[in-house]
Amino acid sequence: MSLRFCLLAVSALVLGVTGCKTEATVTQNDTAVAGADAAGLQDLSGTSSTDTLPSSPDSTSDTGTPVGEPACAPLAKDCKFIQQGCTLKDGKPKCTPCTEGQAPQGDLAVCAPIPGKVIAHDFGVLELEVAQEEDGWCQSFALNNAEELWVNAVEFISDGGYHHSNWFFVPEGSTQGTDPSGKPMEAPLGLWKNCYKEGFQEVSAALAGGVLFAQSTQVVRDVQKFGEGIAVRIPPWQRVIGATHLLNVYPNKLATRLRMRIYTVPAAEVKTKLTPFRFSYYDLHIPPKGNALVEGTCDFGPAHEKATFGKPFGLRLHYALPHYHRLGTSFRLAYSGGPNDGKTIFEQGAFNPDPFGHVLEPPIDVSTGLTLSCGFANPSDDEIIWGIGKNEMCVMLGFAESAVAYDASVSTSDSDVTKDGTRTLKGPCKVVGYPFLQDKAGGTPPKK
Repeated sequence: MSLRFCLLAVSALVLGVTGCKTEATVTQNDTAVAGADAAGLQDLSGTSSTDTLPSSPDSTSDTGTPVGEPACAPLAKDCKFIQQGCTLKDGKPKCTPCTEGQAPQGDLAVCAPIPGKVIAHDFGVLELEVAQEEDGWCQSFALNNAEELWVNAVEFISDGGYHHSNWFFVPEGSTQGTDPSGKPMEAPLGLWKNCYKEGFQEVSAALAGGVLFAQSTQVVRDVQKFGEGIAVRIPPWQRVIGATHLLNVYPNKLATRLRMRIYTVPAAEVKTKLTPFRFSYYDLHIPPKGNALVEGTCDFGPAHEKATFGKPFGLRLHYALPHYHRLGTSFRLAYSGGPNDGKTIFEQGAFNPDPFGHVLEPPIDVSTGLTLSCGFANPSDDEIIWGIGKNEMCVMLGFAESAVAYDASVSTSDSDVTKDGTRTLKGPCKVVGYPFLQDKAGGTPPKK
């Protein structure tokens, strides 16, 4: 599913970034080092490795359940909401970022090793000039997986400069773009500049393979971890490809290294198989020196019926990642229809650089539809619309139990009311449903 996100950070505005483009270089070390340790990736520049991270005897009980401070109980849910663990400082609980290879787990949000077998890849170093911005640079590597994989977690680690990135898996041998002569081609391994202009389409990639991960805007470390027994299936012989948006907001030239860990679990442990979907409000018009609220309500039933030839509708939401930029003041997701009509599922406040991806525990049963809304405050003299740079977005990626992958969007507003200084826009929602198979065949094995 496409989520072409970007944020122009406050520091970038101070620098006067206008989206200038200069040439960047990529440096990779071809020396492979076997494995990854529990504290952090070893030097794997430009390479991939597989290993199983051990459990930490200091952070788990004899039954494998994370243990922690009882005083963290009131704060643990809030800490996990921002992907942080709970610790004590001067006897008081506080949220604390976990180290690499760890995530908050258990009822007390203990930072503990992320379980599973690890596929670790180091994409090498990209060098960005001051204020350099690049939208649509893809990066790819081959999983070389002869068997299917079940992904329970993904960890993203960079040195900055990655404003947002969307990650997919596609079959080896599948067409993902066109070469300079116009001939169909696979996604090149490594760095693929201008992949959008050369034919790469995120929706096509998501349907050919699937969605792996989406990065929260501006964060340098992000963990997308589902609950126990919940996973995304990757068929055999797949290639990971990420569409990345880069922006150097720093006053000096930036050398940024990107690493990724994919945590897989045995198929026998998987009880729930996830399907991606997207919900967007495109028709943004935030007035100069003013506030705005956009709201869209989507009914997924008709699209589900069409995609499944009349099978009963069902959708259980497990994970949600909202996205908006620096002018965003609020995000809200609510039920539409059914006994919980209008009830808030979760809310998010003003933009900050914390991870925004949230596991919904327990998962949410959607009766018929969802309502999405975003609030904005615009201090500038210009109207803000949908887009990158100084502009804004209102969108959410989700993972759910569903036989259908949905792309829901509001493209035009049919209600435009200004009251008490806030312009409120609402519009009809279009939902497209794609049957999503959990038993897709694999790609073409590479030639030996």
